Amino acid sequence: MDSITRNLVSKTVSTKNLMYTAFTTLPTEIQLEILEYIPRKLVFQPNELVFLQHFYIYFFCHHLGDESWMTDSKKFFYFSEYIESEVDDSDYDSDYDSDYDSDYDYDDPVDESFVDTFFELVPDDLRRNRSFMNMLIEKNPKAKEYMIEPMTDRECESMVFTKEQFDCYQKFVVAALTGGCHHIVSQDSKNDREFMLAAVQQKSDTLLYASDELQNDREIVLAAVKQDGNSLCWVPRELQNDFDIVLAAVQQNGYALGTAACKLYKNREIVLAAIKQNGKALKYASSKLKNDREIVLAATKQNGNALKYASSELQNDTELLSIHARKAINRFF
Repeated sequence: MDSITRNLVSKTVSTKNLMYTAFTTLPTEIQLEILEYIPRKLVFQPNELVFLQHFYIYFFCHHLGDESWMTDSKKFFYFSEYIESEVDDSDYDSDYDSDYDSDYDYDDPVDESFVDTFFELVPDDLRRNRSFMNMLIEKNPKAKEYMIEPMTDRECESMVFTKEQFDCYQKFVVAALTGGCHHIVSQDSKNDREFMLAAVQQKSDTLLYASDELQNDREIVLAAVKQDGNSLCWVPRELQNDFDIVLAAVQQNGYALGTAACKLYKNREIVLAAIKQNGKALKYASSKLKNDREIVLAATKQNGNALKYASSELQNDTELLSIHARKAINRFF
């Protein structure tokens, strides 16, 4: 290495170290805010890359009013999942039954300003890919304006996403995961802690497709059970024995008590939280708690039918029977 190169490398390293030192002195919330806007690089396998390209093509066609994107029914299902999640019901009349009304006229003029917005969501690496861009140009010649030189015929195995592009991709992946199409989702995404944390907050069952390490991540599991308590059944046994996780799960869905570890369905606080959410969760409480009058009273007040899960002694309690009867009558009058 000559002296000029050595000097340049030294200055570059020093600048990076200085920037890193300055960054670490910032408050945590500011660090997180800055990191949120740093571009993300993802690596794709060939099948993942093909599906990603199809997503952008069908997304493009949909907004241009081109019916051709619906010809592949299997792929259409996953893409429609994403697009429907983006639809604001307030934008449509209540009498409008479907986003895909058979009376829709695909020959109507299209607002091509969408093309500008669309390409803001497409990674630059894809916009350099000749075959991908040619497919879009076939749909709308305006797409040619968004090609990035130099163009290449080589498929890009990795892509850099801006925050906005990554958010768009993330929503699509969540729809694909919950639609059973996990095999086309980038392994990088399944191993990405931040990504999976955001995903389970939208759809808890995406936890099933996270890497083994992330399925055992306490914070991710806690977020999943808060979104849907039933997801406790997919959680590693060790975490089904975690007080805070089980409490969060039963607060969201009382029936999650049935999945809790033995010592926790014997826990009075856990059971009380479960039956306050759904009185019939009393079914999963320990025999001792089924004979706890305060617990059974709370369960019966929440759901009169919960009384059938109480101990024999409490099933004959006059006050509890009265509450059960009133609940039954109120269902019919």
